[in-house]
Amino acid sequence: MSPEHAQRLVEACVGGAIALSSLEGLCLHREREPGRAWAWSPHHVARPAPLQPLYAEPGYTVACGLRLALALALALGALDGLGRALALFTLLLIGFLVHDRLRYGTTGADLMMGIVIGALALGSLAPADPAVRQGVLWFVALQAVIAYAATGVTKLRVPAWRDGRYLAAVFRSRTMGHPLGAWLTADRRVARGLSQAVIAFECAFPLALVCGEWGALAFCAAALVFHASIAWLMGLKMFILAFGATWPAIVWCAGEAERVLRAMF
Repeated sequence: MSPEHAQRLVEACVGGAIALSSLEGLCLHREREPGRAWAWSPHHVARPAPLQPLYAEPGYTVACGLRLALALALALGALDGLGRALALFTLLLIGFLVHDRLRYGTTGADLMMGIVIGALALGSLAPADPAVRQGVLWFVALQAVIAYAATGVTKLRVPAWRDGRYLAAVFRSRTMGHPLGAWLTADRRVARGLSQAVIAFECAFPLALVCGEWGALAFCAAALVFHASIAWLMGLKMFILAFGATWPAIVWCAGEAERVLRAMF
């Protein structure tokens, strides 16, 4: 896989993730009405006067619509040159606005989308430089494996994660619960086994960068199954595209690392 192809896949996936997030924001406009979950008032959170129309309606809805259009254009590869750079920086700025406007309800997928868009935006300042493109891919890949490993290590340090109690509690919750998940984790041994498997997978994910392209593909395929299961059982569907945007970078970087190691030894 060439670095150009890898970057294009990264852009397509993160564009799709941001488009899905923006569409959800547009569909949940009623939740921003006064008295609802995401209502906003300048009396609640002080913001500079020029920004206040973007936090209130209909400014926020317009911002979400613009974000959706730019994300779809990025996902479809309809942007190039200066237009691509402007779109990436605009998506980055609107992403900051959305995160600040919501104040709660965001997840690690939103953070990963912001990191990937930020890296692509900086890379767009020198689009013809191969070293910059490769640097962007390495940054995205390293950020992803660190995110997986950090999540796994955090769970590993918590006894209730290691023995499966937290996993069972999640599947019994009203917000992210699921009958199948609750049934599976009703048996403590199954809950412990599933939880420890997740921890082991997340902690081992950095190995994807030293296993060659095929090894990296295997890790990414396992991650796809993992995130698809979470999307089905817990409703966290944004993680598939948000973290999926990092997988082409991981595969390309693993191939580069493999070529370097072969040249050395």
